[in-house]
Amino acid sequence: MAEQTDMRQPEVQEVPDEPASALTRLRENDHKASQRSPVPTSINSIDDDVLREIVFWAVIAHDPSWSSEIPVPMPGKTIHLRAGAMYRLALVSRRFKETVYGHAILWANIAGLPKTVDGFNLVLQRSRRVPLTLVTNWWGISEPQYDFAIKHMDRIGTLSAASDRDWHSFLSGRSAPALTALYLEAVSSKSEAGVKLDSPALDAPQLRFLYMRNSYIPIVAPRLEELNLFQCAKLLSPARLLDILSSTPHLRRLSLTSTLPPTRTNPKRWMSGEAGREIHLPCLEQLYLRYVRCDTVVKFMSHFVVPSEAGIEIALNVLEEVSQIQAVGQALRPFFSQPSYDSLRIREDSYMALSTRGSLADSPLILLRGPSRVEHIFDYIKELAPFFLPRHITTLDLGLTCEARSYDGEKVQKALLRIAPSVQTLSVEVRERLELSFLTDELSWVKFPALRTLKINWLDQVQKKGRGRKEWDGLRAWMKRVGAKQLETLYLDGWKHPDDNWCLARIKETLAEQKSKCEIVDERGEFHMLIDYTPVFGPPRVFMA
Repeated sequence: MAEQTDMRQPEVQEVPDEPASALTRLRENDHKASQRSPVPTSINSIDDDVLREIVFWAVIAHDPSWSSEIPVPMPGKTIHLRAGAMYRLALVSRRFKETVYGHAILWANIAGLPKTVDGFNLVLQRSRRVPLTLVTNWWGISEPQYDFAIKHMDRIGTLSAASDRDWHSFLSGRSAPALTALYLEAVSSKSEAGVKLDSPALDAPQLRFLYMRNSYIPIVAPRLEELNLFQCAKLLSPARLLDILSSTPHLRRLSLTSTLPPTRTNPKRWMSGEAGREIHLPCLEQLYLRYVRCDTVVKFMSHFVVPSEAGIEIALNVLEEVSQIQAVGQALRPFFSQPSYDSLRIREDSYMALSTRGSLADSPLILLRGPSRVEHIFDYIKELAPFFLPRHITTLDLGLTCEARSYDGEKVQKALLRIAPSVQTLSVEVRERLELSFLTDELSWVKFPALRTLKINWLDQVQKKGRGRKEWDGLRAWMKRVGAKQLETLYLDGWKHPDDNWCLARIKETLAEQKSKCEIVDERGEFHMLIDYTPVFGPPRVFMA
């Protein structure tokens, strides 16, 4: 009997991939997946809540940013921009339109726009129970909105009380549980005369922002974060102001413009009983004192204990004596001596700013602005420099303060004597003539041993008359004497001029002779004039001169 032969193929055992080959196959799969074209997603597949968030952020993205010069938001302009954004979004598609129409918060934010009863009722219907923003641009709210506010103060989230209506009588003694921002302004002497300082206070437990101009009303706002008072000196005594600030421990931003009376001319307004009183504002980030005198600043700051990291801006309304500037420096010593401040910016309109190099525009800084007399700004710097931390100013920006028409070499040298040794970057701007004698003069009192970068910016496209190669003589001599060995970067910006180009070529020769490692970064642009020429015969031509 013949043996049966098993004709089945022997079972082949799978050998697991080696790690390297498995990784290669995985990479190939990822590459194939990346080559596939993505399938477009329909707007209808987006979740309703996600679309509501998209619409909301698209609307508020049009809000104007705040300015450091005017630390007051512009709600009137904001609601006009928001309304325009809502209109454009509603035109995208039917679903966008339904989302915009059903977004109660967006409709509540533009409640100040309608001028008719029907329009305002429509906004009320779509905003449901969301607190309303009753604000308009330039004018007070309309009659329907005013009537609604009187009867339903609990529905108001933001109120602009800028009109001749008697808002003081209406708001005094009322409760506003939803109010977060209040703008109170007297636009006439009649409304200002109706202010009663002893009237009952407005209870606003959620109030975050308060702006009062030519007006005042007692307010209980324990959560207040931003307070702006403009031209309230006649209505608000320093003692009453201290009482207000003592009840706002969460205050982050304080702006007082034409509100603090001078101590020398109005000594009675500053009560002697307030001596030694301290107000603690641990959360304060920005302080603005505008149109004040030095003695007022010193007196006001003596009552406050605030973080030394807070930014301070002071605008003086009169030219002060040297002794008064010294007193301000003493009062602001904790702020001037912040280790993070390493940049000093000086401008020709009597402006000085001490800040952190590379910081954002809204970052804290110490800013002092005096009357528009450039010859006095260096006197201020001279008196304030002893209060800066020694050898901490590494960046010095002089702007146009060294222009020929106003340049006083002796004042500049005295002002920069304490600052110069630590300066690593020096920036100047040129319009009339390049003036660097405080740096380049061999007999100058000021020495810049740490200087590594020099920046020069020519502002005018066309070279002014009177400028020439001689103004470069000092810089060329300094480069031969010190600069070629010391500088690391010579940065040129603005516009090219023929004489400047010739002098720059001579400086390059000096650097080559001394084998200097100084790098010249020339980012100046060339100004060309386009001339439209129409000949008698032939087509018109345009050529560059």
